[in-house]
Amino acid sequence: VLPILPTALPYEEFLRETNLEGYASPADFKMKVLAYAKNAEKIKDDAKRCYSYVGQKRLGSQHRERLELCAKMMTTKPSISPIALAKGYHEIQGTPEMHPPFRDSLIKIQNLFNQRQRGEALKILEEEIAKNPKNPELALAHLKSLKIIQSQGILEKCIHYAQLFQTDLRFLLFRIEVTASTSDRMNLWEGLLSTLSTQPKNARQFYRNLTIPLLVKDLSENKELLNIAKKFLDLFESSASLRYEIAKAYEFQGKTKEALKEFEWILKKANEFSQNRDFISSLNLMEIQTYISSLS
Repeated sequence: VLPILPTALPYEEFLRETNLEGYASPADFKMKVLAYAKNAEKIKDDAKRCYSYVGQKRLGSQHRERLELCAKMMTTKPSISPIALAKGYHEIQGTPEMHPPFRDSLIKIQNLFNQRQRGEALKILEEEIAKNPKNPELALAHLKSLKIIQSQGILEKCIHYAQLFQTDLRFLLFRIEVTASTSDRMNLWEGLLSTLSTQPKNARQFYRNLTIPLLVKDLSENKELLNIAKKFLDLFESSASLRYEIAKAYEFQGKTKEALKEFEWILKKANEFSQNRDFISSLNLMEIQTYISSLS
């Protein structure tokens, strides 16, 4: 097999070690294919060189880093399926539809709410949940609906869903949002902080846009949240909105030195972005992430 590869990460080392020429564009790729088609000996020689390199440097039996990493990351016990399955081999066929089957129901429910037919909307939603009780999207839609109608039982239902979907922190955030007691909200924020602190960075980023606006709002209304907010800033240190609210809380408490430090950080970042806005907007962030991952 003779690979024809682009001159880009992660292929640069392979090209360099095998003395192959990569292609830089679709037109260049076409030219290289045509050149090989006219030179069978070159195909044979380059393919042999690649085969020799892979045999000497790339075989998994000689380099076990990936195997060791896989073994390290795998759980020692198999996960338990939420669906009751007998022992043995099971093949589950996915739907050929473009969207999950409950999507149309959610659209219908939303339209009914827009038309103020809230009773009918809730009836359909509860029927969907009865058919699919472990669907978190339906559960979230149910909580949002209960919030709209200002249901007295929303907190109880929120606690129920948070226990049912313990790994989905959206339900904990929703519980914070509907909890009236200031002390209870602070305890819930502490719980969320503790959980997020143990999550991988990518998982934390998933909840970032849900967490920060709610925390900023709470901190603006309750300056006692300042210490908790500072710990959240350790997780989301690039958040200017959270830092700005923390700076105002410092100023409110008369901590001028701490407030000044945060305001200066925001001003510095704003100036840096303003001076580099055009270049930053033109960047391909995925390409930069690829470089970082490869170089790391």
